[in-house]
Order: sequence, then C-alpha cells, then structure tokens
Amino acid sequence: MDISPQTAQAKLEGHFSHLRLPTRCEFAPVGLLLYTMRLPTRCVSLHLLGCSSIPCDYLPGVSLHLLGSFSIPCDYLPGVSLHLLGSSSIPFDYLPGVSLHLLGSSSIPCDYIPGVSLHLLGSSTIPCDYLPGVSLHLLGSSSIPCDYLPGVSLHLLGSSSIPCDYIPGVSLHLLGSSSIPCDYIPGVSLHLLGSSTIPCDYIPGVSLHLLGSSSIPCDYIPGVSLHLLGSSTIPCDYIPGVSLHLLGSSTIPCDYLPGVSLHLLGSSSIPCDYLPGVSLHLLGSSSIPCDYIPGVSLHLLGSSSIPCDYLPGVSLHLLGSSSIPCDYKPGVSLHLLGSSSIPCDYIPGVSLHLLGSSSIPCDYIPGVSLHLLGCSSIPCDYLPGVSLHLLGSSTIPCDYLPGVSLHLLGSSSIPCDNLPGVSLHLLGSSSIPCDYLPGVSLHLLGSSSIPCDYLPGVSLHLLGSSSIPCDYIPGVSLHLLGSSSIPCDYIPGVSLHLLGSSSIPCDYIPGVSLHLLGSSTIPCDYLPGVSLHLLGSFSIPCDYLPGVSLHLLGSSSIPCDYIPGVSLHLLGSSSIPCDYIPGVSLHLLGSSSIPCDYIPGVSLHLLGCSSIPCDYLPGVSLHLLGSSTIPCDYLPGVSLHLLCSSSIPCDYLPGV
Repeated sequence: MDISPQTAQAKLEGHFSHLRLPTRCEFAPVGLLLYTMRLPTRCVSLHLLGCSSIPCDYLPGVSLHLLGSFSIPCDYLPGVSLHLLGSSSIPFDYLPGVSLHLLGSSSIPCDYIPGVSLHLLGSSTIPCDYLPGVSLHLLGSSSIPCDYLPGVSLHLLGSSSIPCDYIPGVSLHLLGSSSIPCDYIPGVSLHLLGSSTIPCDYIPGVSLHLLGSSSIPCDYIPGVSLHLLGSSTIPCDYIPGVSLHLLGSSTIPCDYLPGVSLHLLGSSSIPCDYLPGVSLHLLGSSSIPCDYIPGVSLHLLGSSSIPCDYLPGVSLHLLGSSSIPCDYKPGVSLHLLGSSSIPCDYIPGVSLHLLGSSSIPCDYIPGVSLHLLGCSSIPCDYLPGVSLHLLGSSTIPCDYLPGVSLHLLGSSSIPCDNLPGVSLHLLGSSSIPCDYLPGVSLHLLGSSSIPCDYLPGVSLHLLGSSSIPCDYIPGVSLHLLGSSSIPCDYIPGVSLHLLGSSSIPCDYIPGVSLHLLGSSTIPCDYLPGVSLHLLGSFSIPCDYLPGVSLHLLGSSSIPCDYIPGVSLHLLGSSSIPCDYIPGVSLHLLGSSSIPCDYIPGVSLHLLGCSSIPCDYLPGVSLHLLGSSTIPCDYLPGVSLHLLCSSSIPCDYLPGV
C-alpha cells in the first residue's frame, strides 16, 4: 500500500527506531521487509547484510555499505558512495562520480575511474597507474604504485608518503606529520594542516592553504593561491599573481598588491588605497577604503556597499539587497541576482547576467553580454555584439542579430532567417530553419539537426549520434565525438578532431589538423601540411611526412627514418628510430630519449629527466627545463635556454 511520509515515519519509529525517513526527499518505490512503502532513494544510506538485495539500477546520492560477500547488480551509479568491507567486490569498470571506500581486502577491477573519490584504509591497494581526476585518500599504511598523477587529489593522513618527485596538477592535502620530498611542484594545490611542512623555495602555480599555526618560509611566490585561516602568517612583501583569502581576523601588512585576488570574510580589512588588477570579494561587514579601483573584480554579498561612482574595468556582482550609486560604468560586468536593479540607460561593454525577475529598462546596449534565465525579459530590438544566452522558455522578438552569440537550451526558439557572425549552440531538440549560415559556429548536441548543404566558415561540433548530409565543407572545423561520422572525401582546410571510434573515409586532406584520440585510425599515406596529434597507442603507416607537426604521447611510435621539417613532440616513453633529422624541432618530456649523435639544425627542448648522448651539437637550440642536464663540454654555435634548476658542466662555450 502507498502511505504518506508521516505515516511511514511513525511506522519506522515504532518498528525500526534506528532508521529515519527524511521529509524533503524525492520518493521512489523500494521494498522494506514486510512493508511496501515509498521510501526515498536519494537521501538513503543502504546497508546490505546477509542475503539482502536491491532491485535498483539507478541510485543517485545513495550511500551503499556492502558487508561480507554481497554484490550489487547495477552498472551505473552516479553520485553513489560505495563502502566495501571484507571480501566485497563490484563487477563494473566505469564509475563516474562514485565515492569508493575500500576497507580490509576489498578490491576493484577498474582500470578507468574518472571523477572517483578513492578512500584507502588499512592495507588496501590499487593496481592502476593512471588515475585522471581521481581523489585519493591514503590512511594508515596504504600505498599507491603510481608515478604520474595528473589531476589527482591526494590526501595524506598520518605517516603516509608518496615516492614521486614530479606531480603536475595534483591537489596535496597534508595532515598531521605528513611530508613531501619534492622541491618542484608546478600546478600543485597544497593544503597544510597542523605541523605539516614543505621544503620548497620556488613553487609557481601552487595553491597554498594554511590552517592553524602553519607557516611558509618563502618570500617570493608568484602565481600562488594563499588561503590564511586562524593565526597563520606570511612574511611576504611582494606577491604578484597571488590569490589571498583572509578569513577571521587575518591581516596583511602590504600596501601594493598587483594581480592579487583578495577574499575578505568576517571582520578582515586591508589598509591599501590602490589595488590595480585586484579581485575583491566582500562578505558580511567587510569594507574597503578605496576610491579608485581599476581592473578590480568586486563581489558584493549581503549588505555590502561601495561609495564610489566611477568603476572602469570593474566586475560587479550584486547579490541580495546590495546597491551601487553609479551611473556610468564602462567595461563593467554586472551580475544581477534576485530583485537587484540598476537605474542606468547606457552601459557600453557591460556583461549583464539577469537571474530570476531582474529587468533592465534600457534600449541600446552595444557590446553587452546578456544572460536570460527564467522569466527575465529585455525590450531591445537591436543588439549588436551581444552574447545572448536563452534558457528555459525565454524568447527574443528580434529578426536581425549581427555578431550575436546565441545559446539555445531546451525549447527556446528564434524567428531569424539570416544569422551572419552568429555563434549557435543547439542543445536537446532545438532546431533552426535556415539554410545558409556563413561565419556561424554550430554546436550540435543530442538529436539536433540542420538542413544546410553549404557551410563555408562554419565550426561544426558533432556529439553523440549527430550527422551532417553535406559532402563539401571548406574551412569547416569538424569535431567528431562518439560514433559520429562524415561521408565526405575532400575537406581542404578542415580541422578534424576524432574522439572515440570516429572514422573518416578521406584519402587526401591537405591543410588538415588531425587529432586522434582513443582507437581512431587514418588510412592515408600522404599528409602534406597536416598537424598530427597521437595520444595513447596509436600508429600511422606513413613513411614521408613533409611539414607535419607530430605530437607523440604515451607509447606512440613512428616507423619512419627521414622526416624533414617535422616538429616532433615526445611525451612519456615515446621513441623515434631516426638517425638523421635536419630541421626537426624535438620536444622531449618525461623519460624520453634519442639515440642519435649528430643532429644539425635541430631545436631540442628537454623537460624533466630527459637526456641526450650527443657530444657535438653545431647549430642546435637547446632548451633545458627542470633538472635536465647535458654532459658535453664543447658547444660551438649552440643556443642554450636554462629554466628552473637546470645546469651545465661546461667550462668552454665559444659562440654559445
């Protein structure tokens, strides 16, 4: 029988006092012991013991606890929190957005787990080496065999450690007495809690979060994002490109902060009057004494206010009852949320974001970026250079939109027949009735379709099962994702992006930029002027590649010995069997190496631990980044570029 949430709550309290039924959840039928009631599947924590089973195939937001030898039959679990205890196992290989908690001897057979949050407790281990977008939590004696962790979020608790020295794009969370042995960590997000320390003096692009009594000994930290909480301090006087987050009673002693992003929360304050290029976020009762703030991004939340009338290049975000007394705001980005309003009629170069019931009284807004959400409306008929985003049931009455960027989502529609210079984004079942779209950027998602046969200068993005019926598309940028295909044989000047199992039947593609990802292949032998990007285990059957730009990533290889004028980019363990490569631009990243001793006119870029066995390098341009070294003493006519900690042992360098 179907019962109300109140009755279900009463029965649960009477028979199963340890269970609670949330009152504001979406309900779906689930059997519970002797009762057949409508329980919530989104706010439920499911514990399976014994021979329990669940008939659900789709469990968004569910917390699943598997104990013993239990299993679940479902293959797709977005937003599910999985707790595996004992010898529990899961049979699926693809887990987007899943939070995995492994305890004891639990194991996972997954090789590709993007966006997964992995929690390893005890002696749990994972067999995979490449974890893009994974959040790793290491507790106790857990270990990982990975040396390359791009985009991984590492949480080290207790005495956990990592053996790697180069971890680009990793988010490191150090708690307790954890430490890291690396000195160069570009693009790393460091979170220091307690007495954690870092031995680094130069950390470009690092996001530093200091909590408690943490401190850093460095004076120059360009591109660092500093988060100060509690009594944390910094001894820095010059911090260009730093993102400062001040919470509580934190203060900074500096007066000049170019390119700094300031976040003021609570009673934080700053003593400075001139803040070029600063991003100011005011929350609560924070205040600023500044009268002139060019290039500042102001975020006003709550009852915050600013006393100034002239704000060139300012990005204003108004939330709640915030107000501004300004009448002239060139180059201002205005974000109106709720019932916010502005009294001005002329706002050139303004980016307007209207949410809810916000409205504007103006008729002429050149260079304005309009975002209409919900039931927002505009009375304007002429919108040159406007970026229009229509969401929901929004409509526009105008027929002529030169230079407009149109984004159609849902059931939005436009009555226009001529759209020169328009960027059209079609999502869902949107469609356009026009046949001629010069200079239009078309994005087709889902089942969208276009009746056009001639698309010069069009940028076509095909996702899913979208298709186009045309055979000749000069100057078109084609992006094929999934199982998309094109029937054309001649596509000059086309930029082809092949992802997944996409294929092309073309034998002659001059001036084409080919990007091959996944298992994509090309059957052609002659590719003049082509830019080839090979990722993964791909191969090409071509022996002659004049003017080709080759990008080899992973274990890709090429069988050719003579490649004049080729730009080679080697990443990972890629290798080339070539002995003579005049005019080649070689980029070596990671552990790549080249076996050749004589390379005249070559431009060598060494990154990481790459090495070269060459003693004689006339006319070579050497770029050393990171810890790269060269063993040679005599380098006539060489152009040396040393970055970071690179060094050379040479004493005699004529003409270098």
